[in-house]
Amino acid sequence: MRDLVYQPVQPIEPHEIEALISTPAQPVATLSGTERFLAGLTKIGDTVHRLLTPQPNTSILQVARRGEDIPQSQSISLGNSTHTKKKAEVRKITLPSVNVSEKAALVGHHSKRVLASPSARTHLFQFALILTLFSYLSYQQRHLPVTTVSTVATPSTLRQYLPTTGTVKQSQPFEESLAAVNAPSTPLNAWVTPWNLTDTKNNLGNYAGLSAFWATVDADAIHLDPKADWATWDAFEATLPAANQKNIYLTVSGDPDVTYKDVSDPKIQAQHIHELLTVVHAHSFDGIDIDYEALGRENRDSFTQFIQNLATQFHQDGKSVAVTVEARINNDVPMDWAALSKSADQVRVMTYDYHSCSVGSPSPITPIGWLRDVLEYSKQTITPGKLVIGLGNYGCDWTEQADGSYKGTGISYDQAIATAKSANTPIITTDLINNDGYDTGAVRTYTYHDSDNQQHTVYFEDSTSLQDKIALVNQYNTAGIIFWNVGIGNLTLDSSVDQQ
Repeated sequence: MRDLVYQPVQPIEPHEIEALISTPAQPVATLSGTERFLAGLTKIGDTVHRLLTPQPNTSILQVARRGEDIPQSQSISLGNSTHTKKKAEVRKITLPSVNVSEKAALVGHHSKRVLASPSARTHLFQFALILTLFSYLSYQQRHLPVTTVSTVATPSTLRQYLPTTGTVKQSQPFEESLAAVNAPSTPLNAWVTPWNLTDTKNNLGNYAGLSAFWATVDADAIHLDPKADWATWDAFEATLPAANQKNIYLTVSGDPDVTYKDVSDPKIQAQHIHELLTVVHAHSFDGIDIDYEALGRENRDSFTQFIQNLATQFHQDGKSVAVTVEARINNDVPMDWAALSKSADQVRVMTYDYHSCSVGSPSPITPIGWLRDVLEYSKQTITPGKLVIGLGNYGCDWTEQADGSYKGTGISYDQAIATAKSANTPIITTDLINNDGYDTGAVRTYTYHDSDNQQHTVYFEDSTSLQDKIALVNQYNTAGIIFWNVGIGNLTLDSSVDQQ
């Protein structure tokens, strides 16, 4: 190893301070303004540095002559390291001790003399100005706002998971074909209703599966009551291309005052499962989708047992079982996702109606920050490959009631655009943190007054908001996305949206 060479550290002598301050600098005439400024800063900086550099407490410092080594019995400290070298000649240098208070007084005296010079004061002012500018620029760099189309700043810690949103000049309708390209690993599915058959048919090429939202549990808790005649569904199914004649489910919903009997009464349950299997075979469905909501904590375990019994019989007949559940972010009521995913082939989580049209207040139906929390909880509880995320493709039109509550109506994208044009009101893109601390993402909203001068507030999904959500879902191991509901149609639906 190459021998290290150590240089002695010399204390500053009082007479050196005077000589240092009075030493003439390079002639000003030969320097530019910038050079004069930098030279001044260097002079002042060097002077202050030497004045304030702490000196050793001892007056004796053992230093090896240049090119020679330190004796084995001697050592010298460099920073936090101590080096011991082989024997060599060592000389002693006596260093004068400088009293700390005297040094401070000396520094103050000569600092005043330096600042008494007009050029020094000018240099100091320039230095302070540049330091202030540098601090401001550093602060701005650390606090650049995260903006989207609306240019509204949001906390960067909440936006790290978000996909990049391009500039959107005006609201555009959602296109399933674009979603299929951007999220090729996430199959797209749709619930089909009696009121959106045409919209669904126009996008069949983009769907990997369909679910007919077509039947409700009858009051006897055994039989099924179709929402529309079965002939209409059979005719629609007969026109499906070969590629769409698979992964077709029958979705069955019901009043919790009725469906609780199906999960709690073994005799009624057995008859009900038999009825479900019969209808699925009669109309050539590939499986059943159970959408029994609002059953409550008291039916949590019995609902799990019901799905286990149903899955056993359906799987024996080569049919699939899906369960549609309300979204949540922790293990509370009403259903046991982990247990359900062990029996069912799919667990469909409805990540919409965060603010329901029927009972909520004006707000986006799916804040993207909330969607992320639901996805994180789903990842922890649902068997990988069985999670399907339900996204809402609609909006809500709210009016405030006399008691301060709100009443909302489900509307389609086309209805939202038409209403805004008719009311001659601008559509605004909002991007903020809601009262619950969730990032809403980029969503469309506007207000207007109707013929009775009652104010309405509208929030609705469009291409930008849905593409952001699809891109987020695409980051997780899911079995796909299912849309509720594809083109609500030309109907004004007070309850259809909230039935799901």
